Amino acid sequence: MSRESPPPSHTECVGAVLWEHGLSV
Repeated sequence: MSRESPPPSHTECVGAVLWEHGLSV
């Protein structure tokens, strides 16, 4: 538990935002 890994929720949020931007462009 010493490894610091980003929570899946944060990754999902970022992925969704990037995906939306990609589709929007």
